[in-house]
Parts: sequence; structure tokens; C-alpha cells
Amino acid sequence: IAFPQATDRQITAKMFLVAPGYLRNECQENGIGVDFCNDLFIDDTYINPEKALILKLDSFYHTQRMAKPPKSPDYLVILKCPDGSYNLYIIELRNVSGTAGIPRKTIIDKFSTIIEDFFPKQFPKYFNTETNKINNISLYLVTDPFKIASKGLTDDEIRQYISGSNLDAYSSMDPLIYNGKPLIIEPKLPNPKICKCEDTACK
Repeated sequence: IAFPQATDRQITAKMFLVAPGYLRNECQENGIGVDFCNDLFIDDTYINPEKALILKLDSFYHTQRMAKPPKSPDYLVILKCPDGSYNLYIIELRNVSGTAGIPRKTIIDKFSTIIEDFFPKQFPKYFNTETNKINNISLYLVTDPFKIASKGLTDDEIRQYISGSNLDAYSSMDPLIYNGKPLIIEPKLPNPKICKCEDTACK
């Protein structure tokens, strides 16, 4: 796939070639993931790099030959909107049985690495909102520790399942902050779907 033409400061695939294997065509790991609407694909096969980029964040940090690489989430999805602005999704995938597999401090530390290091230190000129307009940054914790995704439950029934658990606690936690904007970690059942910017599903 040919990379889209861009100016020096636009977010494109070229800027991420510093780490081999960092760009991906899917967002999946250990049997769970995030799905994408068909309109983000070329010939229903490849993610169109003019519309979206899928970046493997933990691979990036492990290829930097750091003695002690920081904890990081699994993926960053970058959606380019028709007006040249961007929507960002930071995604952690956890296929676990029980909430002990999603310790809050570990999850928070992972997302914090992207907010405090990846955006402002590793790629500051791209993720600076003065350079590129970033509409939304969503933090997705995709997990199903209670194995309820396939049960066809209503939203109210799902809330009852997670009430009082580690997952329920994320809604009342202090938000992470990026460029003065509060960001809440959102637990999501597998597999949430991401669509192009003009669709409400991507808001």
C-alpha cells in the first residue's frame, strides 16, 4: 500500500517506520480485539492508511532497546477525519477470567505511559494539539472477565454484573490529563467497533 502524501507534521505511516513491525492491519490479541467498519478497508482486506493507522505500542517500546521498557497498552488507533483532524483510541486488550487479571494500577500505568511519554516525548510534533487538531482521545480497556459478552444482556444487566468490581471502579477514578483534557478509561466488552470519523460510532 502506498503511503499517503503529507506534510512534515501530519500523522502518517511514514513517521512510525522507526520501529519494524509497529504498524499493524488488525487490533487483536489472545482471542479478543477491536473490529473496524468496512469503510476503513481497501478491498475488505487492508486498513486504508489514508483513513486509519493501527500501531502496536508495546512493540514500539520493546524495540527501543530500553533496559527497562515502561508498561504500555497494546494498540493506538489513529483515525483521520475528512477535515484533517484526528480521533485517537488507546487500547488495552485483556482476555482474563476474573478481575484479578486487570489490576487497576497496572492498567493506569500503561495508559499513563502514552499520555506522559509517547505523545509528548516520543512524537511531540505530531500529537501536539497546536500542530494537529485532535478531536477525541478514547482509552479502551477491552476485557470480559465475567464472560458475559455472548449472553445477550442488556446494558442494565451488564452494569449489575460489574457493580462493585474493579471494572466498576474506573468510572469514579481520577481521569488522566492530556493537554488539559480529562481522559477516562472505558471498560469495553469484546469486540467494540471503530468506524470512520463522520460516523457516530467513532465518537
